[in-house]
Amino acid sequence: MISIICADDDPDIQALYKVILGKRDFDLRICVCGMQAVESFKDRPSDLVLLDMEMPGLSGLETCKEIRSLPTGATIPILIVSSKDTEEIIMEALSTGANDYILKPFRSAELLAKINFAIKKRQAGFKTDVALSYTDKYEIIKKIDEGGQTIVYLGKDSSVEPSREVALKIFNPAEDEKSQSEFKTLFLREAYEWSKLKHENIVELYDFGQSSGSYYMVLEFINGKTLWDHVEDDGPLDEQSLLMVAHELTLSLEYMESFNLVHRDIKPNNILLSFQGEVKLTDFGLAKQKEDDKVTITENVFKGTPDFVSPEQIEGQKYLSIESDVYSLGATLYFAATGELPFKGNTVIETLNNHFNIVPSPVHKVNSKYTKDFSDLIKKMLAKKKNDRITISKLKDSVTSMLNQYQ
Repeated sequence: MISIICADDDPDIQALYKVILGKRDFDLRICVCGMQAVESFKDRPSDLVLLDMEMPGLSGLETCKEIRSLPTGATIPILIVSSKDTEEIIMEALSTGANDYILKPFRSAELLAKINFAIKKRQAGFKTDVALSYTDKYEIIKKIDEGGQTIVYLGKDSSVEPSREVALKIFNPAEDEKSQSEFKTLFLREAYEWSKLKHENIVELYDFGQSSGSYYMVLEFINGKTLWDHVEDDGPLDEQSLLMVAHELTLSLEYMESFNLVHRDIKPNNILLSFQGEVKLTDFGLAKQKEDDKVTITENVFKGTPDFVSPEQIEGQKYLSIESDVYSLGATLYFAATGELPFKGNTVIETLNNHFNIVPSPVHKVNSKYTKDFSDLIKKMLAKKKNDRITISKLKDSVTSMLNQYQ
């Protein structure tokens, strides 16, 4: 039986642990403070430890350090639980030796998924800190993409049954100390946000870590093309096919909204179409809680193309909502329907200004195979002011209704 130590001074959280974990096949030990958790672990080491960040006496981070200093605690999975989700705190927790970070109030599914992932990882015989060696665990088959500071390989993960193909995304940040620190912040934020998401229309993040100075992510491998490449190679999609793509993406955005999460980088290059007909959203390097303004937009958003960003994102507004993603999705669907960028200018500045100053020609005027209803839907998605835009729920209903007309 798997044993878990849960340390939290809040009786309600203690009761929640008992409800969620006590009914499953876990040997559960509840501790009311950090020192009690350390003593309990010394008396009988557990298979995993859950620590509240803000406990009186020994804090969660101090308790983590104490357990890590024990011979039996060096490789035990430790998860920090906290109501605070700033990047600095998450970074501090992971740097202290925690394997993962769970934000209160947590969902039972999220808690169980993180616990099971950490335990399976350890049972597979691999280290549970961020210094994992992907070459020990993953067989590299071939390079499938390269750009900037990243290389993506097709790999094989034999630690699961049956073995599976994975995409190994290897990052090689700049060598200077400041760039390394900034990259680590962005990398851990992306991995943390991405690790929360389990949805059939979102590429799954299986693992992440650091090896020999490089950082890596292990992702679900999608055998197919990006939406951008599909349009470039085969031309615009027909209306029914694009409505199906739109439907799957609205489901993924609606799911992200339930986590209060904004993707911030919806564009054709971040949408994968598998040869089996799957639609997957990927690349969460800019994703974060809509209230989180710790990483400024101006520093990060225009590393890619500016053709799909919302006006409020261009302005650098602190608090972006899912309506920003709706706008970017509208620009993406416009491109997929017409093969044209709706706000394209001769320079980056001109393109950015066009988001404020021009209204693209209706889709059905550019591609006569599309209906006016589709054009009107894109127009609602591309409203300049976010309060004028169609909501994600109404967007899903509209797309579903239009799809039903083909049946």
